[in-house]
Amino acid sequence: MFCSSCGKIIDDDAIFCPVCGKKIKRPDENNTFSSDTETSPDQNTDIPVAESESIPENNSIPEDSQDKQPENLPEDNKPFFGSTEPIDHINPEPLPENTEKIPEKNIHESLPELVLRKKTETQPEVLPEDDFQEDSGYCNDNSDTQYIPYEDIQTNSDNYNSPPEYEDIPPYIPPEYPEDQPYFNPPPPPAPVQEYQPVKVGALRLFGAGVVTFFTIILVIVLSLLFCVKLGFSGTVLEKSIKNLDTEKILEAQYDRTHDVNEFLYEKTEFYNISLHTANENDFRNFVLNLDMNDFIGENIAVYADYLLNNGKKPTLTSDDIAEYMFNKSGYNNLIRQDFSTMLYNVTDGYADDILSVDVWKKYTGFDSKISSYIFSFVTLGILLAVVMILFIWIAVIVDRRGRHLTGFYRSIFMTSGVIILITGAVCVIAPPIVYSQTSHIAFYLSSKLLTDFNLFLLATGGFEVIVGIILGLARKLIIRYERKHGDG
Repeated sequence: MFCSSCGKIIDDDAIFCPVCGKKIKRPDENNTFSSDTETSPDQNTDIPVAESESIPENNSIPEDSQDKQPENLPEDNKPFFGSTEPIDHINPEPLPENTEKIPEKNIHESLPELVLRKKTETQPEVLPEDDFQEDSGYCNDNSDTQYIPYEDIQTNSDNYNSPPEYEDIPPYIPPEYPEDQPYFNPPPPPAPVQEYQPVKVGALRLFGAGVVTFFTIILVIVLSLLFCVKLGFSGTVLEKSIKNLDTEKILEAQYDRTHDVNEFLYEKTEFYNISLHTANENDFRNFVLNLDMNDFIGENIAVYADYLLNNGKKPTLTSDDIAEYMFNKSGYNNLIRQDFSTMLYNVTDGYADDILSVDVWKKYTGFDSKISSYIFSFVTLGILLAVVMILFIWIAVIVDRRGRHLTGFYRSIFMTSGVIILITGAVCVIAPPIVYSQTSHIAFYLSSKLLTDFNLFLLATGGFEVIVGIILGLARKLIIRYERKHGDG
């Protein structure tokens, strides 16, 4: 069955509701109520019980009801919903006397929030002051309970919604332990970090750094030259340069003081005798121009350059290969295959094959041409660069990393090597054309044409080193000015 007051499920034989503590009203009960509904809270009202209902003497108010009935409430919080006088035949257990007056605020704070919320959500319908409703037959026997009105709880709801006020908590100060206590001695404070004090660079240190700087300059110059030769005399570069040569200017250039190249070759090859005394110098000039040897020479020179610089394939060119090419290319009907071999033999004095063989080079010079490929390889260039970097670090250690001295020595290295490389490139660019214009010698014409890319690499490398040296010089001036301003060194 359900409680007629709160609507909770209760046992069928229960007399009081274990939730709200009110007496259970049964439909077959014939209760008589007092007709005086305006009795003051101070008066006692006797509520008779039906004669057919017998209540044992040992019945008592449920514990849940006792827990929800605080006794010493203030007088303003005691509403009257029936008689405050307990029923004689129930004999509730007396509550412990508490003479201390509970403040109103403490009573409400002691109520759990769940009870307040429940009271707010499931507030039972308030009946009229009359405890008896004739139409519904409802009997509100609340003589043994006390109820805290919802309005009184609602007025203090702000106390539960507002956040609690926290007091300022002082910071925790660890206790001081005595010095003689062995287990709780505080750790010693960390030692102060000493600032770096620069070492005074003496004359001996500066002299040692100068010696290392001298060797570093030599290595930087060698490294720069090897780098420029590696890129400026590669097979591709030489082949392109030779193909762009002007054959007419080569023949017109001076070989010595009395002969130009065309006259020298005409006499050296004995072309007049080979042609059976029918060809002159002009005929020989046309013969050479028809050969168009630039492409053939350029392709073979590229093979030699790659073999010497890049460890390429070994050249296999012979005098017979050159004679065969000249015979097929010339188109001269009065000459046979042997005539071209004879001319080549006359020009080289019979050493054509020795000049073209790299094995003969090694036999006469004692120098293995494979060594040159190792010298100009990128591995060697990388090793030299690593040695230069080590010398740079060594200089920094000697001068104790002092900025003014460090930038000064570095500036000397880059400026000196850069100026030398730059001057070398400028001389190679300017000198051959000027000398050729004055002498018309074949050597200066060829050097002005074949050294073009090499000269450009020299100028670029030297210019880069000079720019780095200028930047280091400006940095040194700024460091000196800063040290003078702050009185350092």
